[in-house]
Amino acid sequence: MIEIKDVYKKYENSSYPALDHINLTINDGELITVLGTSGCGKTTLIKAINKLHDIDSGEIIIDHKNINDVDGVALRRTIGYVIQQVGLFPHMTIAENIATIPELLKWEKDRINKRVDELLEMIDLPKEYKNRYPRELSGGQQQRVGLVRALAADPHIVLLDEPFGAIDAITREHLQDELIRIHKNGNKIFIFVTHDLNEAFKLGDKVIIMDKGRVEQFDTPDHIKAHPATPFVKKLLGVAYD
Repeated sequence: MIEIKDVYKKYENSSYPALDHINLTINDGELITVLGTSGCGKTTLIKAINKLHDIDSGEIIIDHKNINDVDGVALRRTIGYVIQQVGLFPHMTIAENIATIPELLKWEKDRINKRVDELLEMIDLPKEYKNRYPRELSGGQQQRVGLVRALAADPHIVLLDEPFGAIDAITREHLQDELIRIHKNGNKIFIFVTHDLNEAFKLGDKVIIMDKGRVEQFDTPDHIKAHPATPFVKKLLGVAYD
């Protein structure tokens, strides 16, 4: 479980907070999407969860531990993180990329090799891809590898920051379906940032809608459509469905 309690963050020279007294509870097994326009605070929110960005006040509690009491590097090794740019190391093979965090955690070599094979099978890539380099894969294949690399150490929480934003529409839809399938296989928390309303509603068990650092609504897609909570949410739905 992740509990976000009255979290506030303001960047210097910004006219409004990036996170304006945010209160959220995210339960185990939920796939949560975070939706909003550029600058609304959605990326800051997930970077606060893994301590890439410090908060000014408030608390973030993960599994009953205040992350203020946890070393940031150690915390990030226990949380999966996927970004739009994929972030695969070009000079390393696919197997070496996937093994990055398990090696930092000093897993046994046999355990790492077994985990790499499991993850390639999960995304339907043949085992011979282990020895290929990122440049030898398509954009969609690279994004798949980026996703399972975040799962390599079997983290309880996975943060995804617009991971499919640079992918063509057909591949993106396949990746969305794959993400849903992967999430259903465990009791993990996935938090997925997007600016695409259709993607947010397709993927999310619940959706956090943000504007200017505030949570405008946090609910299921169906309830948001039926009962938009604020003028901003109504406008967002109107633009998407008019």
